[in-house]
Amino acid sequence: MRLVLDTNVVVAGLLWNGLPNRLIGLAIQKAVRLYSSQILLDELAQTPRVVANDADDDHVLACALAAQADLIVSGDKHLLGLGGAYQGIRIASPAEAVQLLNR
Repeated sequence: MRLVLDTNVVVAGLLWNGLPNRLIGLAIQKAVRLYSSQILLDELAQTPRVVANDADDDHVLACALAAQADLIVSGDKHLLGLGGAYQGIRIASPAEAVQLLNR
């Protein structure tokens, strides 16, 4: 399965044990493939946002389309608020993603 992890999920996965960390572990085990873009990687290197609205959500969506991802994993309320999918790509929280992958 091809996944695009929003940067908030990557940060959580790298810093704490929990569901985001489990998703990264699945990628290390090659059970899933992670995809990213230079813009998303740059976002990881920058300081936290001051403005609540996240204009970089478009980059997550663009990366998922380019990667032909099966799933976008995010904790971002804007992405999760898109109705569960974007152009046929499911959008899920880390908890939902782990449940899907455990099936």
